Amino acid sequence: MKFSDEQIAILNNDFMRPLLVNACAGSGKTTIFILMALIAIAEGKTEPNEILGITFSHKSKIDMGQRYQNFVDQLQGSGLNLSSGKPKFTTFHALFYQLLRQNPEYRSAKVLTSYRYFIRDLSDQIKHPSNIITKDEMLSEMFDLNDYLINQDLTSDGVLPNECVGKPLSEAVKVMGQYSRQNHNETFFEDYIDVIKKYQELKHNNGYIDFNDMKLLLLKSMQVPEYLQYYQQIMARFKIAVIDEFQDIDNLQWKIISQLLSPETMQHLIVIGDDDQSIYSFRGSNPQFILNYKKLLPQAQKKNLSTNYRTGEKILKRVIPLIKKNHVRLDKDLLSGKKDMGKFILYSTKKSGFSGDSKMLRRLVKQINDPKINNDDIAILVRYNSSRMLLADWLANQKIYADINNIGAILQNNIVYRIVTELMRSLWQDKFSYFSNQANRIGFRAYKDHTEKVQAKAEDEFETLSQYFKGAEKYNAMTNTPYKRTDERVKVYFNSVQRFKKQMEQSDNKATKQKLSQSLIKDLYKATTKLTDRYFDYMEEKISCQRMKSMISRSICWKN
Repeated sequence: MKFSDEQIAILNNDFMRPLLVNACAGSGKTTIFILMALIAIAEGKTEPNEILGITFSHKSKIDMGQRYQNFVDQLQGSGLNLSSGKPKFTTFHALFYQLLRQNPEYRSAKVLTSYRYFIRDLSDQIKHPSNIITKDEMLSEMFDLNDYLINQDLTSDGVLPNECVGKPLSEAVKVMGQYSRQNHNETFFEDYIDVIKKYQELKHNNGYIDFNDMKLLLLKSMQVPEYLQYYQQIMARFKIAVIDEFQDIDNLQWKIISQLLSPETMQHLIVIGDDDQSIYSFRGSNPQFILNYKKLLPQAQKKNLSTNYRTGEKILKRVIPLIKKNHVRLDKDLLSGKKDMGKFILYSTKKSGFSGDSKMLRRLVKQINDPKINNDDIAILVRYNSSRMLLADWLANQKIYADINNIGAILQNNIVYRIVTELMRSLWQDKFSYFSNQANRIGFRAYKDHTEKVQAKAEDEFETLSQYFKGAEKYNAMTNTPYKRTDERVKVYFNSVQRFKKQMEQSDNKATKQKLSQSLIKDLYKATTKLTDRYFDYMEEKISCQRMKSMISRSICWKN
């Protein structure tokens, strides 16, 4: 293997002081970490089982173990026999869970991966449903807030910020409002408290702990001197500790690990990260740890890995100016290990956007289908997540399947897409279930309640939207509800679509039928847009959904 001067400087680390390796993407940081460990073992500074490698994902943990074993096998093949045993590669969660289970109280605890296991019970705790978003969406925002409070070490009880304990709810609301990503009224935080307390009760009664508990409960037990001493004894065998992806560490993780490791190990702790990849602060990670590492470890030295061996120089040169616009970052150069390689093509979507006949899409498909080009060598960079969703979906319609590596980035899972398409289906297919699912997007929660009351008064379950209209006429006549006009408005659009549909089905001319079909798709979308305008206008103040909505309109058109 050939090494750069930067890599050699890191491999020559004497383990006398803490070390921050500020490594850019594709710089081979995992390889360098494994080689550092092997050199320390070969020089007799440590045994394999005295090395601890901590990362954030199970995938990274497995990768570390495999790389270590591959190198050991190669070294043994060359005649260098290392000490037996293996380093401990682990995630934060796995390490904390292992330690926590040393406590008899949690020895039989099972891991709960999501609050959604108790979704029905938690939904019942919401006594003040929003007029705007569903209970499911409310729960998602509540647990986002809870994650942030816990990861930032702002709460000890896992419910309220420490500064709010024992204070009136009105004061607590003001504090929690500062940490919430959305604007909510007081009743939201009342329900938040009930939901999180119920969640804690359900976990306790069923013998579960979640990922946040692994931190909170471990930290709580560490306040008992006997347990802290016991945990420290378990961790005392590690002479060398390395924390990977250090830019993603949160307050609680650092608070725990800095107490668990011995003072001697902390004196030569190695942390590896990239300040330019710190993107999870909304979940509670704290980039200030990597930016201000000197305050944490005053004796620390910083060494850079500034060469990207993954990306061609021609591509890297185009993106470096964007990266350097990050005003909160450590100083380092960004170089490419693939000189004069790569091809960077910049397209503008201002004119044709994501329409099926755009130059960008035609060129992209041509490149993908070119047998001379390896598809693994093609990466598509877009500005917005919405663009990624639509582009991946368009390619899938061409039987080209992109690796988006995120189930949340699938277009059909997007909430705006789901609202639009389900309402279109309700009008086209005469399906009540689709309409009922999205009724709150037409007239907020109050209209949703109205549709449920109409259904409750009916003798049979509604299967079609037509059945609902008949039931609504009777219900509105009996109760004189204020939603008569909304029902009639939906019915007007429904009747218009059904007339158009009938006209299209009766046509014998194929060209005319196709033309009517394309026109109908656009009319369906316009009808859905008009029905949901109030909802999206309101939501535009809370989330940026207008761009997604306009792009979905193009998606619907070029799919058909």
